[in-house]
Parts: sequence; C-alpha cells; structure tokens
Amino acid sequence: MTIATTFAELSAGETYPIALSHLCLVTVTGADAATYLQGQLTCDITQLADGKARLGAYCNQKGRVIASFFLWQQTDGFALIMSEAASTPFIEILAKYAVFSKVTITNNDNVQLSASLHSSDELLGALTVKQEAQAFAITHDADTTTVIINETPRLTLTIAKDSEAKIHDKASSNLWHSLEAATGITLLSDATVERYLPHDLNLPKLGAVSFTKGCYLGQEIVARMEHLGKTKKQLYSCIFRAKTTPRLNQTINVQGAVIGHIILVADLASDEYLILAVIRDDALSKNQKRLVTDEGYEIEIRNPA
Repeated sequence: MTIATTFAELSAGETYPIALSHLCLVTVTGADAATYLQGQLTCDITQLADGKARLGAYCNQKGRVIASFFLWQQTDGFALIMSEAASTPFIEILAKYAVFSKVTITNNDNVQLSASLHSSDELLGALTVKQEAQAFAITHDADTTTVIINETPRLTLTIAKDSEAKIHDKASSNLWHSLEAATGITLLSDATVERYLPHDLNLPKLGAVSFTKGCYLGQEIVARMEHLGKTKKQLYSCIFRAKTTPRLNQTINVQGAVIGHIILVADLASDEYLILAVIRDDALSKNQKRLVTDEGYEIEIRNPA
C-alpha cells in the first residue's frame, strides 16, 4: 500500500491505509439488547437489514448528541463503531438505564480498526455531501468484518479480531477526517459531545433518526424540532484557508458576530483545510459560497451537509 496523509498526496488507482486509533467497537449483547436499544437510540433498530450498517445517534435528555455511530446487527446483539472519546459517556449513560435489562455493554479493546481508500481522479470533487439516508454493506470472514463506507472512491472500514494486526506505522487518520469533512458523515469527538442537536449535524437526512418508532432518550426535543420548530443552523462542508490551523470548537466570527463553530478539521494542502462547521442559517444568503471572517480567514462553502 502507498502512504499518504492528505488528499493532495493521493494518486488515482492507488490504495492507501488509514489509521483509526481514535475509533472503537462497542457491542451491546443479551436477551434484551434489541428492546433496550430501541428505547434509547435515535434510529429504528427494527429496520436494520441483514448485511447492512446504518447511522445512528444517542442523545442526552436535552436532545444533545452524546455519540454518533455506524450500527449493525450481529448474531449475539449489535455492534457500533464510534469515537473512543464518545464511547465513555455513551457506555456510562447507557449502562445507567440498563439496570433492569438483560444486556451487556462492552468496549472491545481486543480488536484492531483500520480503513482503506482506493483513490480516484479529482477525489474531492467526486465526494459530495450526503443528503439522503445511508446504508453500508458489510462482509465477514473468519477474522475480519468489513464495512463499505463508500463505493466510488472505495472506502472500507475493517475490524480485525487480532488486536495486534499490523497497520502501516506511517498511516494517518487525517485521510479519514478528510473523508468525514467531504461527505458530512462524522463520528463526534470529545470536543463536540453533547453540544449539538441531531438536526445541527444533518443526522435526520442521513437516516440516523426515526420519527415514527416512539420514545427514546431526548426524543421529545428532537421531535419538536422536526415537527414544530425551525432548524436555525446546520452542518456545512467547507474549505478553510488560513496561515494557522483552525481548532475544534473555534468560533467563526463575521462582522462582530459568532455565526458558527468548527467541529472537524483535516489538513488538505498548504494553508488549506477541510472542515465541518455548524453555521447559523441567517448568517448566509441564498447560494452564498464564500465567507471572510473578522480575522481574515477565507471559508469556501462546498455544499450544505
């Protein structure tokens, strides 16, 4: 495999390894696993198709997202891929409500997560921000499970049972963050846990929220936003141009007002970064594609996530 850390270093037709040490596999097993998760998560467990993963989220009582994840059903329960940072509050809160249910919640540190990207021409242009419900094919063999995140360019996430499975020592997670920023599908980091509603992160459009399944933690607030409220901000995929690297949770300041926050940063090229930002709707005019911040940073809006 060839090594690259940014989109600028990619060559069409080459395959690149991606390190995922910031992600983890959480499993929920036991006789009550399906019933219990159905009453906790935003997605509809009963709609999970065989051989497919879906997106989902777990909210606190105020409707703020604790964790977003890839979720699928397996023989003994359910598997979830999420950020290691989000897994701590996820497991703590999920376990707190599980005292009367027959479930076991485990952060599986005996597996190795990695990803692989087969690049194509003009990769960034080929990656559009997702606006519809997502389903991801899953394949299994004796030692690994593979989730196909994107077909063209092909991006796969692999879970190896051997925690010592070798990943190239120069493989970087920056490509993964770049792909998150380019597609608008992101797994929350510790800097963004419990800060945003599902609508702020485009999760309903991605099929991560069911509005017909009934109650779950935070459901009343999320449903009110969908049926009675008006979303006041949303997620945008942007190219950020500056001499200094933007920070997670950095404010976006325009004409003396805070209009948004950066929730994901990935290196793109010299003085260019791919970011995801939650920006107020009233701060942008229709079809506006460029912002200049009070600090002089230029933000090019690729398309709303």
